[in-house]
Amino acid sequence: MNATGVLLWVILPYVYLTLVAGVIWRCLGGQIRLDHALIRGTRAPLARLGSPMFHFGLLAVAGTAGFMGLLIPKTG
Repeated sequence: MNATGVLLWVILPYVYLTLVAGVIWRCLGGQIRLDHALIRGTRAPLARLGSPMFHFGLLAVAGTAGFMGLLIPKTG
């Protein structure tokens, strides 16, 4: 495996997991508030609903794509 492969398949997944764990830790510890001033009062009701759904959807797609990349066998 070359240096690019090591970076993509060994190092970056651990960086990603560390970042996700850090965000969860900060949210559970109360250091991050998930309600932003713009979301609370100045946006339309549909935007208040759609914005979190959009961002959680992006996280789900990124997580699923990474997981599926591990399951698909190497061809060739």
